[in-house]
Amino acid sequence: MNSIMITILSLSLSGSILALVLLAGKPLLTNRVSKAFSYYIWLLVLLRLVLPIATPMNVMGSLFGMEQASVNSTVTEQTGIPAGNETVQIDGQTAVSSNTQAVPLEPQPNKTADTQWLFSVWNLIKNNLLWIWLAGSVISLGWFLTAYTCFSRRMRRSCLTPHSDDLAVFERMRGDKRVRMACSSHAATPMLIGVMRPVIVLPQLAYVRNGMDKELTNILRHELTHYRRKDVLYKWLAVAVTSLHWFNPFMLLIHREINRACELSCDEAVISRMSADEKQSYGNTLLALSANRRLSAGILATTLCEDKKELKERLISIMKYKKKSTWGGALALVLVFLLAGCAAALGTANGSGSAITPSGSTLTAASAYSREMSGTIINWHDTGSSYSLDTNGNVILSYHNGKTTGKAPLTLQQSGSAEITSIYNTGFYISNDKTALAYGDATGTEPVTVLISDDMGKTWSSANIDLNGAVASWKCIGFTTMNDGWLVVCSFSGMGQEMHYVYTTSDGGKTWTPVLGNIDDVYSRMLSGAGFINNKVGFLCFRYETDFQPAICVTRDGGLTWSKLFIDLPEKYSGDNKTPFSPVFDGTNIILPVLLSDRHGDGGDVGMVYLISQDEGQTWQCETSMPANADVTGGNGTTGNNAEEAHIGANSGPQITDSVDAKWKEKYNDIDINNEWISAQQNAIALFGSLKNDSQQGVVEVIFMDDSGNNTVNLEKRYLSPAKHGALKASEIGAKDYTLVATDEDGLKWNFQIYNGFDPDTPLN
Repeated sequence: MNSIMITILSLSLSGSILALVLLAGKPLLTNRVSKAFSYYIWLLVLLRLVLPIATPMNVMGSLFGMEQASVNSTVTEQTGIPAGNETVQIDGQTAVSSNTQAVPLEPQPNKTADTQWLFSVWNLIKNNLLWIWLAGSVISLGWFLTAYTCFSRRMRRSCLTPHSDDLAVFERMRGDKRVRMACSSHAATPMLIGVMRPVIVLPQLAYVRNGMDKELTNILRHELTHYRRKDVLYKWLAVAVTSLHWFNPFMLLIHREINRACELSCDEAVISRMSADEKQSYGNTLLALSANRRLSAGILATTLCEDKKELKERLISIMKYKKKSTWGGALALVLVFLLAGCAAALGTANGSGSAITPSGSTLTAASAYSREMSGTIINWHDTGSSYSLDTNGNVILSYHNGKTTGKAPLTLQQSGSAEITSIYNTGFYISNDKTALAYGDATGTEPVTVLISDDMGKTWSSANIDLNGAVASWKCIGFTTMNDGWLVVCSFSGMGQEMHYVYTTSDGGKTWTPVLGNIDDVYSRMLSGAGFINNKVGFLCFRYETDFQPAICVTRDGGLTWSKLFIDLPEKYSGDNKTPFSPVFDGTNIILPVLLSDRHGDGGDVGMVYLISQDEGQTWQCETSMPANADVTGGNGTTGNNAEEAHIGANSGPQITDSVDAKWKEKYNDIDINNEWISAQQNAIALFGSLKNDSQQGVVEVIFMDDSGNNTVNLEKRYLSPAKHGALKASEIGAKDYTLVATDEDGLKWNFQIYNGFDPDTPLN
């Protein structure tokens, strides 16, 4: 459910509970506190209904959190939706797009047609709940405005100047020159209408001439009291809040109680300085001028008396009136504080089912995990947050460049078959603010489990997602705020094809809802990465294919529809295969890396370019280096052509050195590093050695950096030697710049390629 709607519903519920508390205490407060207190205390209810302010721990936050957590996050088949292709610009060139039509999916075998139809209808309503609420609010407020405008216009047009004797009484009493008096044959009872141009409208009578001067005085005292207290403005506030909560039947009761308390408190204010005879006269005036029927609810006016059913209560209140003692005032003050505390304790909930706090919005940058052609999971955007496995396979989390560590309640295999839960089929999202891991369902007999931590691994919560028999492979997960997140679960279907199940959460990961649209109707190849800017705009990236490169699909409506994003890279990359990886975001700005391969005809990776957008992916630029500090807000940067040419022939060739930079030893402190290989352009480094927790396991850590000279890490890859023969050491430069020979402690030599790892045909001896 949309986080705004969760907030609205929690406000409505907390306001209704507070109103019930007031109504329940009404018999106890009668004759103990003033009618003015009973009137103005309803302002607290109105404020509770509109202000999303709460204490950190509150009833609504807990209630909505429990309700959300009790929902079982299960998946049903997504409905096919129309899909097309988008036209984008890159380097000033417009790409041509074509349209395709999606084919509706058949319902799942265990779902009846009726159930599928009901599910689709419910999803349609749920996904558009915010618009339904907005439409209802506009209609409700529009009805009040129309009813008031028509009545006010009709009444003002029928107004006549009162008799001069009546005007003289009015001029003597009114004080404020802005309010005026008129009479009308349409007025069944005296009333005050208007906020900017207030007017007291009386039934068409000559009061003084007919000996009704006392009645006129009582009428004017009543209506001028309404005017001075701004009661019409109070009624407009009640109408605005009622329109916001048009779906809540309690609002009718609240509105009625405010109107009732308004007249009682006005009577009290009028008679507070009257004698017994004057009170009797005032009561007689109410009896004489009470209306035969109520005005329409949309007519916002204060009236002398329009409902004979309520007249009895008002007359009794008048006759029993006694000035409240100091104790009554003290009791009223105590009750104000108690009810304010009750309002704060009731609170409100946001999308996470908790009190709204600043932590519900911005997240620090997270590592960007993607999947290579080989199935290896890589982190191309290092933000100082990462994971590793200890000797027992426990997931160890690292934050702030290793200064803070945590442990996930999860054990993984370093490698293995598709049926084994390993790092190759587990999704990771790691930032200093939020950590999410998605794993499981490698056999189709268990749910996918999502683990969530908001405190760097100290505490964890979990949610299960049932794929209804589908076998999950890789998962890609991320969050755009502390509350809003997304998850893509892949299910291999053979011959380079995958099914993709996309979910969203708006409660911090407690529950996950399948999106209505089906990406597989648009493109269903192997996913290589994913990312969402917000809960509407997102991108799915796929490994290279001959028909569509780089293969990127975009949604701009939260997954309801998907389309191919055709981006033409510069001509010099036309001979390369292009695999896009998970994008990273800075507001509406996007960095989306594209891995290039096959340039030399041997299937190896040859480099990476970066697609940069500053308008949520409407237009793109291509660069050959990562913008400094992954910040794309500072301008368009250097174009791909210039950046590439600036590094040709910068160094004589790659180097092998035993002088390893201390910062690499500190960063990769789980490796005993022997030596390092440095590329010709000094933008790639390979560290050779062994694992500290397993000295027989050789390891190579490959680091790719941008070309800015700041040694900013863009991509990290770790390769384990195929056989355990002790620590590795780079020993020979290969025939090509990105190849070399590594030797282990037993003297075995291994061909190694920087982009693809160990040659399967080695060792050489």
